[in-house]
Amino acid sequence: AAAPAKKPWGAMLGGLAAGLGLAWLASSLGLGEGLAQFMTFALLALGYDRLSMPPSGIGPVKRMVLSCDREAARRGVLNLLKGSAGSVRNEIETLARKLSVSI
Repeated sequence: AAAPAKKPWGAMLGGLAAGLGLAWLASSLGLGEGLAQFMTFALLALGYDRLSMPPSGIGPVKRMVLSCDREAARRGVLNLLKGSAGSVRNEIETLARKLSVSI
């Protein structure tokens, strides 16, 4: 018997819920835009190329994407993850500055 066709709704709804949860947490802690820029840079550096955001975020994120050497960012983040035993926040911020990316 043929396996039933998989529907992407579960993964899509899970991703939406996680994104909304992170957005709520950042907003409630007063970290909205700064955290969003930081996370966007980290996700781009890790190879993500599809992001979901409110319309007001498209301009700043587009500028970041166009100004970022994604391959250099990827190499930098992978090196950080290999050599780090804990939080890499400061290292990612330093990497962004080295690549002239505003986060």
